[in-house]
Amino acid sequence: MPEDLPPGQPVSPDTTFTLHPDEQSAREGTFDEYLEYVLLVENTVRGLSKGAPVEFRGVRLGTVASVPWNFTAPQPDDRDRLAIPVLIRIEPQRLGVDKLDLDDWRERFDRLFGLGLRASLKSGSLLTGALFVDLTFDDQRAGEHKAETFAGRTVFPTTSTGLAQIQSQVTALLDKLNALEVAPILTGLEDNLTTSKAMLEEVRKLTASMQSLLDDPGTRELPGSLNATLKELQGTLEGLSADSPAYRELTDTLDQVERLMRDLQPAARKISEDPRALLFDSIDAEDPTPRAPDTRSQP
Repeated sequence: MPEDLPPGQPVSPDTTFTLHPDEQSAREGTFDEYLEYVLLVENTVRGLSKGAPVEFRGVRLGTVASVPWNFTAPQPDDRDRLAIPVLIRIEPQRLGVDKLDLDDWRERFDRLFGLGLRASLKSGSLLTGALFVDLTFDDQRAGEHKAETFAGRTVFPTTSTGLAQIQSQVTALLDKLNALEVAPILTGLEDNLTTSKAMLEEVRKLTASMQSLLDDPGTRELPGSLNATLKELQGTLEGLSADSPAYRELTDTLDQVERLMRDLQPAARKISEDPRALLFDSIDAEDPTPRAPDTRSQP
């Protein structure tokens, strides 16, 4: 018994067994209870073959039974494009389920369809181009499921493959580009180019003027003149240093002026208090009081 399969029920007497050519065929033969659904694929099915796996996030849940299947059967009226019918089988026994109720599983999938469960074709090998059926949830399609049947089988809702989605996006982008008003954009670009050319011409003229200025002999002699002026200024500043004679003479003169100002401070204070001090030597005595003449001394 395979190690990855649960033990089965005891075999009844006179049970008939099917002989398979290899172990893989024998394993596949054990999944004898399944649900059949039809995929209506609107894209190419090149690379999808009978026996390809049906997977959900990397876990195999079923098998492709036929590609195409019942191609001449009438398709649903609400479909605008001719779709390729692909028959698949959902095999719950691959999950190790002991007690299997297919009706219960069918109801489960009906609920999952309403939650956004969709089937799409994915590349299984870049070298061989083989495809497999991938089941995934599309949140944007949740609640949009409408029950359909094809040739007596329930239709498993599908979504576009990765390549088809890219083609749809490119088509939408081209439609947006075609809807753009290109003429105003080109006019704006032309105006910008004209402005850029005028600006480049101004830059060229400015560069030529700067080159002429640099080529002028007077400009070339300017660094030498600046050096001479700097040397003279440096000599002047050195003459005003603390150790130079001019600095010492200036310091002595300032000291003399300071002493003179100190000597003049008392006189200035006195004049400020009584301006008469400028006319009289001393103003400490009081002014004399005039008297009347003495008549007794006269004859």
